Amino acid sequence: MARLEYQWPYQNKSLKDMKGEIWQEVPGFDGELVVSNFGRVKVLSRFIVHKNAPNGFWTKEKIKVQSVTKRKNNYTGDTTIHLSCIIKRGKRQMNLSVRRMVYQAFVDSDIDHMNSKIWFVYVKDGNGFNCSADNLELISSSEAKLREIKDGRRLPINDLVRREAHWQNYRSSLGNRAEPVKQYDLAGNFIAIYPSCTAAAKATGVGRTNIGASARKVFYRAGGFVWRFEFEEYKGEYAKISQK
Repeated sequence: MARLEYQWPYQNKSLKDMKGEIWQEVPGFDGELVVSNFGRVKVLSRFIVHKNAPNGFWTKEKIKVQSVTKRKNNYTGDTTIHLSCIIKRGKRQMNLSVRRMVYQAFVDSDIDHMNSKIWFVYVKDGNGFNCSADNLELISSSEAKLREIKDGRRLPINDLVRREAHWQNYRSSLGNRAEPVKQYDLAGNFIAIYPSCTAAAKATGVGRTNIGASARKVFYRAGGFVWRFEFEEYKGEYAKISQK
């Protein structure tokens, strides 16, 4: 059996259809752009006339190259994947979300590309490389935030306010003294204690602000480590958090 040269459908640049692949027009492109139920994007052959070719010519079909964007979650420290591709129409150039095109073509043709700040197309399994039509769903921005909180990927605003107030009270009690900070690995093993976030940053190369944010539990970790101020312990609660 021939070895596949790609792991995900978007990496397959062959014009040959994959097994079970179905193509649909992307609304708004006059039949020139199609997307498959697996998330591949194809520009169809079209007749073009311009000053260097007054008699016109037919372009070739081609599979569009997709860009991978990794968006960091500052709370967990991991990343989510988003696929997009650049589409040109005349002098206009657009960077379109692949998952939105698939959803629009196979699930709901009324979805508005310009409404992406209100409605999000989510991947059900959390894997941004999997833009198959059956892996997509449309949710509101408020629902997206609730899901992130439920999945431990966003801190509820009440918890954030409470933690900041707690830290400010502790900071006030120190007066002009710097607060010692402790360094742990994700499993909860103690590594070192430093006299301040500044000292920890100099010793480890991790940003001072990020160390402080981890110590205040605004972020899970910083520089691959978990940080706590002297009065708190870390016992490995985040050990199961994985990269996405």
